[in-house]
Amino acid sequence: MPLSGQAKAEYMRDYRRRRRNGSAKPATCSFCNEVGSSDRLLVGDRSCAICEECVAKAAARIAEVRGR
Repeated sequence: MPLSGQAKAEYMRDYRRRRRNGSAKPATCSFCNEVGSSDRLLVGDRSCAICEECVAKAAARIAEVRGR
């Protein structure tokens, strides 16, 4: 059910405020969908990023496949 009236106006006002502040959507890992934080470093940009845990898992998998 789409928003209408006052609810839609409040949503749009909040959305525009977040867009101006650059925080419309928090950066997330493209693989595990976890949000970046001080504990979870993300490499990339908002459209495509990977966290250090997924990098470690990928590196382990690559080493495993190459070791065969």
